[in-house]
Amino acid sequence: MRRPALRALTVSLILVVSLAGCSALGDDPTRDERAVEALEDARAALDETATYRYEGELSVAADHQHIDGSVFGAVDLANETMYTNATIDGTTLESYLEGDTRREQCPAPWDGWHVESLDEDEDEAESDPWPDDTPAHSQLSLFEDGDLHWNGTETYDGREAIRLTGSPPADAFDDGRIGGSRFDFGGPNLEDASTTLWLDAETGRPLETSVEFEVSGNDETATASITMRYSAYDEPASIDVPTVPSEDRYELGCPGT
Repeated sequence: MRRPALRALTVSLILVVSLAGCSALGDDPTRDERAVEALEDARAALDETATYRYEGELSVAADHQHIDGSVFGAVDLANETMYTNATIDGTTLESYLEGDTRREQCPAPWDGWHVESLDEDEDEAESDPWPDDTPAHSQLSLFEDGDLHWNGTETYDGREAIRLTGSPPADAFDDGRIGGSRFDFGGPNLEDASTTLWLDAETGRPLETSVEFEVSGNDETATASITMRYSAYDEPASIDVPTVPSEDRYELGCPGT
């Protein structure tokens, strides 16, 4: 796979991290009752959360090429704002989500921002609460369908944590981005997805999520992994969303992407 295409896939993973969608139920999945209850508790715990921070690493490899990425940011659920700082292949860019409006910094040599509305359909917007567009909520959605297993408890960063594993169906990742303009892989197929979730045994809040999968198309295959960690729940998180003048806006995406 050419390096530009590999980098484009890595950029797309940033959106998978924060905007993964729910999917239709697969055929006869195996879902452990204790795991389902723990997942429900995690959802309830997040619904009572005002703020949190996140950080993570991304990796994509194909044809002896390898690109790493990192991401960190903060979420203010009370004010419906989110900040993301992502570094991919040596380039660092920022993005903001404020309500339904996303501002994404464009890479050099272009200045300006891609500004878009995530909810163009009012009916869809009413059925898609804002928190679902944030990393911890969206990553939990990957565990809502497909196989889900309880793996007991273990020590995680000095605390007791519940470990769940799952195998979500491929369409759990479909938010219209992977096969869209950001990554044209000839109609890519996402396969062999596996997920792991660590939850704080005391509070039920997510501590870490990891996702691994393959993307194939046009006789090419790439492997990808994402690991995200969540912390600083309910601690102050001041997010100053920049004002973007009309002359600095790109409505159809950043040039060259």
